[in-house]
Amino acid sequence: MQEPQARTFTSLELIRLVRNGDRAAAEALFARHLPRLHRWARTRISRSARNHLDTSDVVQDAAFNVFQRLDTFEPRHKGALQAYLRRAVINRLHDEHRRIARTPDDTSLPVDITDDARLSPFDELASAE
Repeated sequence: MQEPQARTFTSLELIRLVRNGDRAAAEALFARHLPRLHRWARTRISRSARNHLDTSDVVQDAAFNVFQRLDTFEPRHKGALQAYLRRAVINRLHDEHRRIARTPDDTSLPVDITDDARLSPFDELASAE
């Protein structure tokens, strides 16, 4: 006997279910949109920011924030959620780029540096006095 196939919900149906508190629908929505969003976001991070950002963290943070506000989201066309998620990732990347630009580079010296040099000219003059 063949088992009945599980029904595949559209993203709009999943959004309605999530709004009604269906946690499984939220997980299905994440599973549907995150892989594609992650691949898309990976191409949007500049080379200079790649050392400071983890694409997965940026995408998950943006998606989590969007999914928390799904009650205010109004899908007007097919693909609206993906477009909304992409905009959220772009905004999050801009925030991270601004944060990175404000953070100074690490200019501290290593602890194991030794001073093999002679005294500075001032120190030589002062010790001669």
